[in-house]
Amino acid sequence: MNYLMLVAGIIVLGAGVVGAADDWPRLGMAAIFTGLGMSAAAIKKGRERSAMTLDSATLAGLEAEKVALLQADYEKAHRDLMFIEETRRQLKDRELAQKLGQMQQIAHNLLRYLQKYPQKMPQAQKFINYYQDRAGILVGKYREFEAMELVTPEMQAMKQQIRVSLGDLEAAYVDQFQRVLRDQFIDVKAEMDVLQHSLNMDGVTPGAKAQQLPKTEIGDIRVEGSFPPRASGNTALSIIPPDQKQDVIITKMIQAALGIFLGGFGAHKFYQGKTFQGVMYFLFCWTMLPEIIGFCEGLRYLVMRLDDFYLDYYVDRYK
Repeated sequence: MNYLMLVAGIIVLGAGVVGAADDWPRLGMAAIFTGLGMSAAAIKKGRERSAMTLDSATLAGLEAEKVALLQADYEKAHRDLMFIEETRRQLKDRELAQKLGQMQQIAHNLLRYLQKYPQKMPQAQKFINYYQDRAGILVGKYREFEAMELVTPEMQAMKQQIRVSLGDLEAAYVDQFQRVLRDQFIDVKAEMDVLQHSLNMDGVTPGAKAQQLPKTEIGDIRVEGSFPPRASGNTALSIIPPDQKQDVIITKMIQAALGIFLGGFGAHKFYQGKTFQGVMYFLFCWTMLPEIIGFCEGLRYLVMRLDDFYLDYYVDRYK
Protein backbone atom coordinates (compact mmCIF):
# COMPACT_ATOMS: atom_id res chain seq x y z
CA MET A 1 0.00 0.00 0.00
CA ASN A 2 2.87 2.36 0.78
CA TYR A 3 4.38 1.65 -2.63
CA LEU A 4 1.07 2.44 -4.32
CA MET A 5 0.83 5.75 -2.45
CA LEU A 6 4.43 6.57 -3.31
CA VAL A 7 3.83 5.83 -7.01
CA ALA A 8 0.61 7.86 -6.95
CA GLY A 9 2.46 10.73 -5.30
CA ILE A 10 5.16 10.67 -7.97
CA ILE A 11 2.51 10.60 -10.73
CA VAL A 12 0.63 13.55 -9.19
CA LEU A 13 3.93 15.38 -8.77
CA GLY A 14 4.82 14.81 -12.43
CA ALA A 15 1.38 15.95 -13.55
CA GLY A 16 1.79 19.06 -11.43
CA VAL A 17 5.12 19.91 -13.06
CA VAL A 18 3.55 19.57 -16.51
CA GLY A 19 0.51 21.61 -15.50
CA ALA A 20 2.59 24.36 -13.91
CA ALA A 21 4.67 24.66 -17.05
CA ASP A 22 1.58 24.74 -19.26
CA ASP A 23 -1.65 26.72 -18.96
CA TRP A 24 -2.68 25.57 -15.48
CA PRO A 25 -0.15 27.13 -13.09
CA ARG A 26 -2.40 27.17 -10.02
CA LEU A 27 -3.62 23.60 -10.38
CA GLY A 28 -0.11 22.55 -11.34
CA MET A 29 1.38 23.98 -8.15
CA ALA A 30 -1.41 22.37 -6.13
CA ALA A 31 -0.62 19.00 -7.72
CA ILE A 32 3.09 19.46 -7.02
CA PHE A 33 2.53 20.08 -3.33
CA THR A 34 -0.04 17.30 -3.12
CA GLY A 35 2.36 14.88 -4.78
CA LEU A 36 5.10 15.88 -2.38
CA GLY A 37 2.74 15.38 0.56
CA MET A 38 1.64 11.95 -0.65
CA SER A 39 5.23 10.87 -1.25
CA ALA A 40 6.31 12.10 2.18
CA ALA A 41 3.40 10.26 3.80
CA ALA A 42 4.31 7.02 1.99
CA ILE A 43 7.95 7.28 3.05
CA LYS A 44 6.89 8.03 6.61
CA LYS A 45 4.62 4.98 6.72
CA GLY A 46 7.46 2.86 5.38
CA ARG A 47 9.73 4.06 8.19
CA GLU A 48 7.03 3.31 10.74
CA ARG A 49 6.59 -0.22 9.41
CA SER A 50 10.35 -0.82 9.60
CA ALA A 51 10.22 0.32 13.24
CA MET A 52 7.97 -2.68 13.94
CA THR A 53 10.35 -5.16 12.32
CA LEU A 54 12.92 -7.03 14.38
CA ASP A 55 16.61 -6.46 13.72
CA SER A 56 17.43 -9.06 11.07
CA ALA A 57 21.15 -9.09 11.91
CA THR A 58 20.47 -10.66 15.31
CA LEU A 59 18.13 -13.23 13.80
CA ALA A 60 20.73 -14.75 11.50
CA GLY A 61 21.01 -18.50 11.94
CA LEU A 62 17.59 -18.96 13.52
CA GLU A 63 14.96 -21.16 11.92
CA ALA A 64 12.37 -19.34 9.84
CA GLU A 65 9.56 -20.67 12.04
CA LYS A 66 11.17 -19.31 15.19
CA VAL A 67 11.81 -15.95 13.53
CA ALA A 68 8.14 -15.77 12.54
CA LEU A 69 7.06 -16.51 16.13
CA LEU A 70 9.38 -13.82 17.52
CA GLN A 71 8.09 -11.31 14.98
CA ALA A 72 4.49 -12.21 15.82
CA ASP A 73 5.14 -11.70 19.53
CA TYR A 74 6.80 -8.36 18.87
CA GLU A 75 3.94 -7.12 16.71
CA LYS A 76 1.41 -8.25 19.33
CA ALA A 77 3.30 -6.31 21.99
CA HIS A 78 3.22 -3.23 19.77
CA ARG A 79 -0.51 -3.59 19.11
CA ASP A 80 -1.18 -3.85 22.84
CA LEU A 81 1.03 -0.83 23.47
CA MET A 82 -0.90 1.24 20.94
CA PHE A 83 -4.28 0.05 22.22
CA ILE A 84 -3.38 1.18 25.73
CA GLU A 85 -2.09 4.49 24.37
CA GLU A 86 -5.21 5.12 22.30
CA THR A 87 -7.50 4.24 25.22
CA ARG A 88 -5.45 6.34 27.61
CA ARG A 89 -5.98 9.37 25.40
CA GLN A 90 -9.74 9.03 25.90
CA LEU A 91 -9.63 9.00 29.70
CA LYS A 92 -11.14 11.93 31.56
CA ASP A 93 -8.99 11.16 34.61
CA ARG A 94 -5.92 13.13 33.54
CA GLU A 95 -3.88 12.09 36.57
CA LEU A 96 -4.34 8.43 35.71
CA ALA A 97 -3.67 9.17 32.04
CA GLN A 98 -0.37 10.81 32.96
CA LYS A 99 0.67 7.91 35.19
CA LEU A 100 -0.18 5.48 32.40
CA GLY A 101 1.88 7.59 30.02
CA GLN A 102 4.90 7.12 32.22
CA MET A 103 4.24 3.37 32.39
CA GLN A 104 4.02 3.37 28.61
CA GLN A 105 7.54 4.79 28.53
CA ILE A 106 8.81 1.66 30.25
CA ALA A 107 6.95 -0.55 27.77
CA HIS A 108 8.20 1.51 24.81
CA ASN A 109 11.83 1.33 25.98
CA LEU A 110 11.54 -2.40 26.58
CA LEU A 111 10.14 -2.97 23.09
CA ARG A 112 12.92 -0.92 21.54
CA TYR A 113 15.41 -3.13 23.35
CA LEU A 114 13.63 -6.31 22.22
CA GLN A 115 13.64 -5.02 18.65
CA LYS A 116 17.42 -4.81 18.80
CA TYR A 117 17.86 -8.04 20.77
CA PRO A 118 14.92 -10.29 19.75
CA GLN A 119 16.66 -13.35 21.21
CA LYS A 120 15.66 -11.90 24.61
CA MET A 121 11.98 -12.17 23.71
CA PRO A 122 11.37 -15.46 25.63
CA GLN A 123 12.45 -13.71 28.84
CA ALA A 124 9.74 -11.07 28.31
CA GLN A 125 6.87 -13.45 27.59
CA LYS A 126 5.02 -12.53 30.79
CA PHE A 127 5.20 -8.87 29.84
CA ILE A 128 4.02 -9.56 26.27
CA ASN A 129 1.32 -12.15 26.92
CA TYR A 130 0.06 -11.26 30.38
CA TYR A 131 0.93 -7.88 31.86
CA GLN A 132 0.15 -5.88 28.73
CA ASP A 133 -3.10 -7.80 28.20
CA ARG A 134 -4.19 -7.11 31.77
CA ALA A 135 -3.21 -3.45 31.48
CA GLY A 136 -5.26 -3.12 28.29
CA ILE A 137 -8.30 -4.76 29.88
CA LEU A 138 -8.14 -2.57 32.99
CA VAL A 139 -7.68 0.65 31.03
CA GLY A 140 -10.57 -0.31 28.74
CA LYS A 141 -12.85 -1.05 31.70
CA TYR A 142 -11.91 2.23 33.37
CA ARG A 143 -12.84 4.11 30.21
CA GLU A 144 -16.19 2.28 30.08
CA PHE A 145 -16.91 3.16 33.71
CA GLU A 146 -16.11 6.81 33.02
CA ALA A 147 -18.53 6.82 30.09
CA MET A 148 -21.34 5.56 32.35
CA GLU A 149 -21.01 8.71 34.50
CA LEU A 150 -22.37 6.75 37.45
CA VAL A 151 -21.34 8.23 40.81
CA THR A 152 -21.91 5.63 43.49
CA PRO A 153 -19.69 4.31 46.29
CA GLU A 154 -19.40 0.96 44.52
CA MET A 155 -18.34 2.58 41.24
CA GLN A 156 -15.83 4.84 42.96
CA ALA A 157 -14.38 1.88 44.86
CA MET A 158 -14.03 -0.17 41.66
CA LYS A 159 -12.31 2.67 39.82
CA GLN A 160 -9.94 3.13 42.75
CA GLN A 161 -9.08 -0.57 42.68
CA ILE A 162 -8.30 -0.30 38.97
CA ARG A 163 -6.02 2.67 39.66
CA VAL A 164 -4.17 0.67 42.32
CA SER A 165 -3.82 -2.37 40.06
CA LEU A 166 -2.50 -0.27 37.19
CA GLY A 167 -0.03 1.34 39.59
CA ASP A 168 1.17 -2.12 40.66
CA LEU A 169 1.88 -2.93 37.01
CA GLU A 170 4.65 -0.32 37.10
CA ALA A 171 6.73 -2.58 39.33
CA ALA A 172 5.87 -5.57 37.15
CA TYR A 173 7.03 -3.75 34.00
CA VAL A 174 10.28 -2.72 35.67
CA ASP A 175 10.85 -6.27 36.92
CA GLN A 176 10.35 -7.66 33.41
CA PHE A 177 12.77 -5.13 31.95
CA GLN A 178 15.37 -6.05 34.57
CA ARG A 179 14.94 -9.75 33.84
CA VAL A 180 15.64 -9.08 30.17
CA LEU A 181 18.67 -6.96 31.02
CA ARG A 182 20.09 -9.21 33.75
CA ASP A 183 22.51 -11.06 31.45
CA GLN A 184 23.90 -7.75 30.26
CA PHE A 185 24.25 -6.51 33.83
CA ILE A 186 26.28 -9.60 34.67
CA ASP A 187 28.44 -9.29 31.53
CA VAL A 188 29.15 -5.60 32.14
CA LYS A 189 29.95 -6.24 35.81
CA ALA A 190 32.38 -9.00 34.78
CA GLU A 191 34.05 -6.64 32.29
CA MET A 192 34.43 -3.96 34.97
CA ASP A 193 35.90 -6.49 37.41
CA VAL A 194 38.47 -7.56 34.84
CA LEU A 195 39.28 -3.92 34.05
CA GLN A 196 39.67 -3.05 37.72
CA HIS A 197 41.95 -6.05 38.24
CA SER A 198 44.14 -4.95 35.31
CA LEU A 199 44.32 -1.40 36.68
CA ASN A 200 45.30 -2.70 40.11
CA MET A 201 48.01 -4.88 38.55
CA ASP A 202 49.41 -1.78 36.84
CA GLY A 203 49.35 0.16 40.08
CA VAL A 204 46.51 2.45 39.01
CA THR A 205 44.18 3.25 41.88
CA PRO A 206 41.24 5.64 42.09
CA GLY A 207 42.15 9.16 43.22
CA ALA A 208 41.17 10.39 46.64
CA LYS A 209 38.57 12.73 45.16
CA ALA A 210 37.21 10.28 42.60
CA GLN A 211 33.47 9.88 42.77
CA GLN A 212 32.53 6.47 44.16
CA LEU A 213 29.50 4.84 42.64
CA PRO A 214 27.08 3.31 45.14
CA LYS A 215 27.22 -0.46 45.38
CA THR A 216 24.03 -2.24 44.44
CA GLU A 217 22.84 -5.71 43.70
CA ILE A 218 21.79 -6.58 40.17
CA GLY A 219 18.18 -6.98 41.25
CA ASP A 220 18.12 -3.47 42.76
CA ILE A 221 19.12 -1.62 39.61
CA ARG A 222 16.43 0.80 38.50
CA VAL A 223 15.74 0.71 34.80
CA GLU A 224 15.86 3.99 32.91
CA GLY A 225 12.37 4.95 31.77
CA SER A 226 10.56 3.81 34.93
CA PHE A 227 8.37 6.21 36.87
CA PRO A 228 10.56 9.02 38.23
CA PRO A 229 10.18 10.09 41.84
CA ARG A 230 6.98 12.05 42.26
CA ALA A 231 7.60 15.77 42.11
CA SER A 232 6.28 17.95 44.88
CA GLY A 233 3.53 20.40 44.09
CA ASN A 234 1.69 20.38 40.79
CA THR A 235 4.75 20.03 38.55
CA ALA A 236 3.66 18.06 35.46
CA LEU A 237 5.87 15.29 34.10
CA SER A 238 6.15 14.94 30.35
CA ILE A 239 4.62 11.75 28.97
CA ILE A 240 6.88 11.82 25.89
CA PRO A 241 9.65 9.21 25.92
CA PRO A 242 12.97 11.12 26.04
CA ASP A 243 14.32 9.40 22.92
CA GLN A 244 11.25 10.55 20.95
CA LYS A 245 11.08 14.16 22.10
CA GLN A 246 13.24 15.63 19.32
CA ASP A 247 11.30 13.72 16.66
CA VAL A 248 8.00 14.95 18.16
CA ILE A 249 9.25 18.57 17.99
CA ILE A 250 10.35 18.17 14.36
CA THR A 251 7.05 16.52 13.41
CA LYS A 252 5.13 19.32 15.12
CA MET A 253 7.04 22.04 13.24
CA ILE A 254 6.71 20.30 9.86
CA GLN A 255 3.00 19.70 10.35
CA ALA A 256 2.44 23.31 11.42
CA ALA A 257 4.38 24.67 8.43
CA LEU A 258 2.50 22.45 5.97
CA GLY A 259 -0.82 23.55 7.45
CA ILE A 260 0.01 27.26 7.39
CA PHE A 261 1.61 27.45 3.94
CA LEU A 262 0.17 24.47 2.04
CA GLY A 263 -2.96 23.67 4.02
CA GLY A 264 -5.22 24.60 1.13
CA PHE A 265 -3.83 21.66 -0.84
CA GLY A 266 -4.13 19.23 2.07
CA ALA A 267 -0.37 18.80 2.43
CA HIS A 268 -0.58 18.53 6.23
CA LYS A 269 -3.26 15.86 5.94
CA PHE A 270 -1.18 13.79 3.55
CA TYR A 271 1.76 14.15 5.94
CA GLN A 272 -0.42 12.79 8.76
CA GLY A 273 -1.33 9.82 6.59
CA LYS A 274 -4.95 10.97 6.26
CA THR A 275 -5.09 10.51 2.51
CA PHE A 276 -8.86 10.86 2.08
CA GLN A 277 -8.94 14.18 3.92
CA GLY A 278 -5.94 15.35 1.91
CA VAL A 279 -7.67 14.51 -1.36
CA MET A 280 -10.81 16.39 -0.26
CA TYR A 281 -8.74 19.47 0.61
CA PHE A 282 -7.07 19.27 -2.79
CA LEU A 283 -10.32 18.85 -4.73
CA PHE A 284 -11.92 21.88 -3.10
CA CYS A 285 -8.82 24.10 -2.96
CA TRP A 286 -10.38 26.37 -5.60
CA THR A 287 -13.03 27.44 -3.06
CA MET A 288 -10.35 28.93 -0.74
CA LEU A 289 -12.13 27.27 2.21
CA PRO A 290 -9.45 24.55 2.64
CA GLU A 291 -6.79 27.28 2.71
CA ILE A 292 -8.52 29.02 5.60
CA ILE A 293 -9.09 25.78 7.50
CA GLY A 294 -5.55 24.57 6.82
CA PHE A 295 -4.07 27.88 7.98
CA CYS A 296 -6.05 27.70 11.25
CA GLU A 297 -5.04 24.07 11.76
CA GLY A 298 -1.40 24.94 11.17
CA LEU A 299 -1.56 27.70 13.79
CA ARG A 300 -3.19 25.27 16.19
CA TYR A 301 -0.37 22.73 15.72
CA LEU A 302 2.16 25.52 16.28
CA VAL A 303 0.77 26.70 19.62
CA MET A 304 -0.23 23.29 21.03
CA ARG A 305 1.56 21.99 24.10
CA LEU A 306 4.08 19.38 23.05
CA ASP A 307 2.47 16.67 25.19
CA ASP A 308 -0.96 17.41 23.69
CA PHE A 309 0.47 17.21 20.16
CA TYR A 310 2.11 13.90 21.05
CA LEU A 311 -1.21 12.50 22.26
CA ASP A 312 -3.39 13.88 19.46
CA TYR A 313 -1.16 13.37 16.43
CA TYR A 314 2.24 11.78 16.98
CA VAL A 315 1.19 8.41 18.42
CA ASP A 316 -1.20 7.91 15.48
CA ARG A 317 1.77 6.90 13.38
CA TYR A 318 1.86 3.56 15.17
CA LYS A 319 -1.63 2.63 14.09
